[in-house]
Amino acid sequence: MLHTMKILPTNFVFVFFCMIVMATSLHASAKIQSSEANALLKWKESFDNQSKALLSSWFGNKPCNWMGITCDVESKSIYNIHLANIGLKGTLQSLNISSLPKIQSLVLRNSSFYGVVPHHIGRLSNLNTLERWYPFEKKKLNACGHEKKIFG
Repeated sequence: MLHTMKILPTNFVFVFFCMIVMATSLHASAKIQSSEANALLKWKESFDNQSKALLSSWFGNKPCNWMGITCDVESKSIYNIHLANIGLKGTLQSLNISSLPKIQSLVLRNSSFYGVVPHHIGRLSNLNTLERWYPFEKKKLNACGHEKKIFG
């Protein structure tokens, strides 16, 4: 009986520790999702009205449920933005791409984005695919020793 009493507090401490870790992880995941959602919603505001309407699923703070957005299953962080062939019109100037630290692919083919490609896009170490959009020219971006591919 004494042996059972010693094990019970140890198990309780372990379960309590696991609950703390899970709660912290869920909070961190929610904070990341909110930051990413805010960045994309601010970007959407720079689009023309027709483009905003095309992205009607973009609201709230859960971007993993939005059209064209793919998230990592574990971290719930955005790793793919695929908005090809829907005719978006706007600029990348207001996209805070640094709020999307795990982004691997940004596909905006057959869209009309104007202005310059923000130089900080080239600093994203995970970004390996950046499909060009009209009217930008095809080029390669290099930053931190990583080659970025832009396909046309």
